[in-house]
Amino acid sequence: MRKTLGFLAAAALICVLAGSAFAGGWQDAYIAFAEQGGYLQYIRAANPEFTEMVYERDTKYDTFSLADMNRDGIPELLVRIDYGYEQIDVFTWEDGRVAWKGTMGGDNFFQAVISYEKAGLPGALYTLSGGPAMAIDEYKLVKAGVVKRSMGMTQVDSEGMETVGITMYEQDDTLERLVYGTAVGSDDQAVYPEWLFLDDLKNRGGWAELFGQV
Repeated sequence: MRKTLGFLAAAALICVLAGSAFAGGWQDAYIAFAEQGGYLQYIRAANPEFTEMVYERDTKYDTFSLADMNRDGIPELLVRIDYGYEQIDVFTWEDGRVAWKGTMGGDNFFQAVISYEKAGLPGALYTLSGGPAMAIDEYKLVKAGVVKRSMGMTQVDSEGMETVGITMYEQDDTLERLVYGTAVGSDDQAVYPEWLFLDDLKNRGGWAELFGQV
């Protein structure tokens, strides 16, 4: 009996999470938007040099995550492309619909996509990209869309093998300390978004897992 009740409870949860977008909630809208391929019409190469790669990619390797970038209590849906280069398209729930708000990256590969939500820098996402020395970029979501700031670069040793320091373009002592702890030191306070394939979201309870993290 316990197993039966447990199965029914799990089935009920899946039904709730897999509901129609017409139910009006952001969760339902994100599910339909991803599973029905609504996001595909918005994905364009941020760097025109990679346009062919975008159109030829196998979309089954696109991954999804959530992050509340504008701090309104409703997380943004992040769609990540890893195909020779990497970019993340940001979608939000706005005026009763899912709206594209901009792109992160798009001209290199990500070494890390992180936030410092619990360390005093709420909302923003940061990327470490390229290499051996990595670009440190900040992304925030405002009403007009995603805004990028180039914050600095990591430094590597003479052999280009080990990260040994950070050069900041803009004075931000808190961010410098936190990125140093992530890239160089042992005090890594970064939060790493979880990325799930669409198959995991549709068939392996991934939506419940993602929604449970926000």
